[in-house]
Parts: sequence; C-alpha cells; structure tokens
Amino acid sequence: MKQLVVIFFAVFLLTGCFITRKASQINTPPQELYETFLNLKLPSVVSDFGGEGVNALPVFSSKGYFTYKAGPDYFEMLKRHDVFIEKSDFNDKIHQIPCDDSKFPRDFSYWTEEKINIENKVCFIGVFFPYVHYIVYDQGTRQVHHFVTGMRD
Repeated sequence: MKQLVVIFFAVFLLTGCFITRKASQINTPPQELYETFLNLKLPSVVSDFGGEGVNALPVFSSKGYFTYKAGPDYFEMLKRHDVFIEKSDFNDKIHQIPCDDSKFPRDFSYWTEEKINIENKVCFIGVFFPYVHYIVYDQGTRQVHHFVTGMRD
C-alpha cells in the first residue's frame, strides 16, 4: 500500500509539472522568447516583429523563429551585446559569418516551412548559452530571419 501511495504521488507531481510547463510554453509571447533567448530587451529600432517558439525543458528542445525589420545600427548593437545568460565556454557574441560556412544551416525547416534564401544575404551566428542564434539579414529590404535553438552542454 505504501508503494502504491509513493507511485501515485510521483505520477501526480510529474503530471502537474508537465501540464504547467506545457501551458507556459503555449502562451509565451514572441517578444518574451526573444528577450529570454538573447538576454536582451527588444530594441526600439526593430519593427514589424513577429515570431513563435518554445522555451522547453530539456533546454536543447527549445527553439524560436522571429521575423522583423532592422537596419545596420541594430546589428552593430547586437555585435557588441555581451551580457550572456550564464557563464559558459560556449558563449560567443553575435558576429557575421559567411552564409555558406559549414557552421551555418542550409535548411531552416526545423523552424519554419517558409523557404529561406541565403543567397546575397548577410548571416550572423552567436551563442548565448544555452541558445544558439542564426540570423539571416537582407540589407536591401532590412528583413531579418532570426532562428534560435537550444543546445546541450
């Protein structure tokens, strides 16, 4: 009987945590996810902001996809941003990278069904542990596609 009570209690706790966590994932506004993933308030120079994502447990299951418009001043600020979420050897400020670099994704279907063309774009990468950021920027239209994924340590 005692074992049955312990099992029931454990299942009750696990189910409650799961339900609570799932509910918070569903209702998290995109701006809050952006701010959590980057440890940065959404700058006022960003316009037409939208997106979706999940800040999940385990963290490597987290992901986000944001679209917005921004100018070169935003990227200069972003490249200087170094207030990391937590101390880690993996931390790496946002920096420009060739779009055809092996560290940069070619396929964005993990985040969106939208076809993302990286040809003639400017790409950025950075790690604010435990999140990796991939950013595709169209200088002509100022359109930004910002992808986030959780990582394992």
